Amino acid sequence: MELFVVGGSAPSIAKRGGFFFGVCLSFGAVCLLFILLAYFQKPETLAFLIKDQIALFKITGSLSNQRDVDLDMVDAFTLARTARAERLYEPIVIDAAQNYDVQPSLIKAVIMAESTFDHRAVSHRGAQGLMQLMPGTAKDLGVEDSFNPAHNIFGGVKYLKQLIERFEGNAELALAAYNAGLQKVLMYKGVPPFQSTRAYIKKVQQYQKYYQWKMAGRIEQA
Repeated sequence: MELFVVGGSAPSIAKRGGFFFGVCLSFGAVCLLFILLAYFQKPETLAFLIKDQIALFKITGSLSNQRDVDLDMVDAFTLARTARAERLYEPIVIDAAQNYDVQPSLIKAVIMAESTFDHRAVSHRGAQGLMQLMPGTAKDLGVEDSFNPAHNIFGGVKYLKQLIERFEGNAELALAAYNAGLQKVLMYKGVPPFQSTRAYIKKVQQYQKYYQWKMAGRIEQA
């Protein structure tokens, strides 16, 4: 006995039905999430979350067109989440960049890798602020308050510039020293064989490419 199905085969109809069910389920979950957020969060917080999602789509779409960006290293969601803080601190970054002759995109990339633009960040080793300055280093640099964004950025850029000059413009070695310490780079006569340091350098380089494109207007502002 044959079973005839009008409008297509049974497997194809089942496949389409499963697809639409999945879409409806996903839509329902998103709606439920925003209802809960609206109930438990302040309205302005909910608005920021929605803006973050819009920024996420913009950044992901822009980065997908840049073939030399490693999307595994550049977290689009984190970039979207930090977009407001990045804009807030941009005037300080520009001032420090001009004062010490360091590329603003590199400064932003270091901040992103170090603290994800959280001026209150403290590492398990005690590094503080946007550019994660150790208390001793901050004191040597004349930084009065590492949690003050301007103080921290100017101190961090001053230190980064010192490292760049120490290695005769080799940004990779400067970043290695910023992450692992100057003595480690001198001891190994190059980038130390630490996986964390090598990953740090690659991450900063990827973030710098993103900020270069963004500041040049080639990536839509989030």
